[in-house]
Amino acid sequence: MLRVLLVLLSLVAAAGAFSISDTTVMRPRVDYDREVVYLELWRGEQFLGIDGVLSLDEFLDLQLKQAMLGSWQAEAKRAREQRELRSDVTGLIPDIELPKLPVFGEGSRIDISGHDRITLGGRQTNVEVKGVPRAPGQRTLPELKMEQQLAVRVTGTIGERTKVNIDHDSERQEGKNKIKLSYEGLEDDVIQEVEVGDTRLSIPGTQFTGDLPAMKGLFGVSARGKLAGVDLYAVASREESQGLTQSFTGRRRVTVDTIYARAFVRNRFFSYPDAGDVRSIRVYVDDKNPANNEATIRGIATVFPGHPDSVPEYWTYDRAGGDFDLLTAGSDFFIHPGNIIEFARAVYDQAVVGVVVFGDDTIGGGQHNDSLVMMMLKSEVPDVRSATWQAMMRNVYQIPQQEVQLTSVGLYRRLPGENQAIDYDDADPQRRKFLELLGLDPENDGRIQYPQFDRRTGLIRFPGREPYADSVLSVRDTVLYRKHPLEPDEGMLYYLVVEYTSATESYYLGQVDIETESERVYVNGVLWSRDVDYEINYSTGLLSFRRELPPDAEIRVTYEYRPLFSIAQKSLVGTRAEWKFAGNGKVGASTFFRAEGTPEDKPALGSEPFNRTIAATDASWSAQSNDLTAMLDRLPLLRAQAPSSFSVRAEGAVSLPDPNTRGAAWLDDFESTTITRDMTVNARLWSHASVPVGKDTSDFVRRRLWWWSPWSDTQRIRKDSVFGPGIGEEGRETQDFLRVVFTPDSGNPESWGG
Repeated sequence: MLRVLLVLLSLVAAAGAFSISDTTVMRPRVDYDREVVYLELWRGEQFLGIDGVLSLDEFLDLQLKQAMLGSWQAEAKRAREQRELRSDVTGLIPDIELPKLPVFGEGSRIDISGHDRITLGGRQTNVEVKGVPRAPGQRTLPELKMEQQLAVRVTGTIGERTKVNIDHDSERQEGKNKIKLSYEGLEDDVIQEVEVGDTRLSIPGTQFTGDLPAMKGLFGVSARGKLAGVDLYAVASREESQGLTQSFTGRRRVTVDTIYARAFVRNRFFSYPDAGDVRSIRVYVDDKNPANNEATIRGIATVFPGHPDSVPEYWTYDRAGGDFDLLTAGSDFFIHPGNIIEFARAVYDQAVVGVVVFGDDTIGGGQHNDSLVMMMLKSEVPDVRSATWQAMMRNVYQIPQQEVQLTSVGLYRRLPGENQAIDYDDADPQRRKFLELLGLDPENDGRIQYPQFDRRTGLIRFPGREPYADSVLSVRDTVLYRKHPLEPDEGMLYYLVVEYTSATESYYLGQVDIETESERVYVNGVLWSRDVDYEINYSTGLLSFRRELPPDAEIRVTYEYRPLFSIAQKSLVGTRAEWKFAGNGKVGASTFFRAEGTPEDKPALGSEPFNRTIAATDASWSAQSNDLTAMLDRLPLLRAQAPSSFSVRAEGAVSLPDPNTRGAAWLDDFESTTITRDMTVNARLWSHASVPVGKDTSDFVRRRLWWWSPWSDTQRIRKDSVFGPGIGEEGRETQDFLRVVFTPDSGNPESWGG
């Protein structure tokens, strides 16, 4: 009986230990001596056993993968929910099921969505002065103002072949609203494709007809068909876009910059302690921003990783706990020989940097109070008293541009009490130049080669850690490496003067809101490819080249844009017939009629109404022959490997232009015509000026010239602060502006910047 009672008591205890509400969880336990992690199973406070054993590296990789997987699953869930919301587009208007139509077939359906927003509000300001009676008839109630915004989207199919797409928003520019009805026929139908509404020029171009101004911004009807083996094309439309051609000459820009010794690259290059044969290294950064700590690791960065609970007495910032992000090698940072870490971009001033080095003598990697212990490379507050002071490299300098070619470089030292400088050590018996003494130009040929200079990044690296305090110099500038922050006149003893060339690789096309994929970019007469040779921002009209431009390249860009106001009336009608024969042969004929009119009674010179008719016929044939290749290969001293090919092309065209349908043009109507040209406030379109005549780069201001444009409504200024209070209600709106900050050097009236 006693044994049975003991069994019952043990069952009750087990039941208490394993509550129904408890779930089995896995808890990692780290053994730092063996560098392994035990995955223990627990239910409540009851230990169940060990599920597995992982090495420390495997466990950290597993944690990173789980964090990435959790982030991906959350993003996938959000995307799925958004798709479900977008799929429910009926709103208050139900889907429309159309009856069966004999012409279009079955399956017709129209989906309608949209919103109508009405805003009613008002504002009234009354000013009362004590002792002054209110004026008779003064308004006390606000003047109401109503605004309405209507957005409608209609999509659907009529039968199996016709699609409808209408997208209208009252807040958009009129040309941005879309109306399109498209029909696609079967393979054997005469009519293959029809587009009504916003359409494009789908007729194949030839040598003489392939440069028509409008290719996309058309509103009308276009069709494609096939009859008895002949491809037929037709278009009849009104042009809503306007064609424009811009020409540039790609010239290399010569720039001269002065880089003082104090201007080394900060918070980007660090050295880490030697750990023997290093197997791997992990880099962690705590940016001290609690808003982005979703996938961070609790850690302790300290200069004493072997004693993580010790707080340095001389500089308490040399130990810091926080939430650290694990960076990715190859994208966030790079490892260079000599135990050097290069960050892809400089870390923040207040950030804390820590590392764990796995090698013969592993540094960091332990656990202290559930926090990862790491070796600190950068403290939150830099100071010469910090043990991390020597970790940041101070021997790298940045040229303001990248992808440059150095044409000349000099390293100078100011002479005391004189407005002169020398580029050699006057105490050296051989009078060697500073570039040679400090290892930038060991061959003394006036050139800096890789790795001292990287033209891709524009970085100049001195071989020594403290170049301007090197013992080879008779006069040293040690304050650079012993003080923080520096006084304005400190760190100015030595300076680099670099002259370099760079190709101007960005051009403003002169218009915004360019028609998508309407541009054609020719460099020295050769058509370049979008997203391969160049990229374009259609909203801002900025063209940027990815491929290096040839010297003095002739650049020609044609594109279309929708002008905000256009009084010209343009139309385009065209047809083409094309017959293919013998596999690679083709015969075709095209006819185009283009007209542009104006409602003005007195059209200005250059804006006359005109029309033009172009008729062209063309033929082409190409062939390949392996037999001819084999015959040529038998000839002595000749080896033909690729197949021989022949190509014949012929084209003829006639143009019947009428450059002025009215027969007259007006130079000026003398009615107070004013022509103005505004200066842009887009900061991206401004660049540093060249050196003024009579000036020298050594007098360039020490504080760089800064300029920027506001990027949010909170940074913009009110219009009434620019144009005065007389503009009424419009004064409450915001205005873009360009802010320029210029700080001249005190005591130097010759300082300049531009």
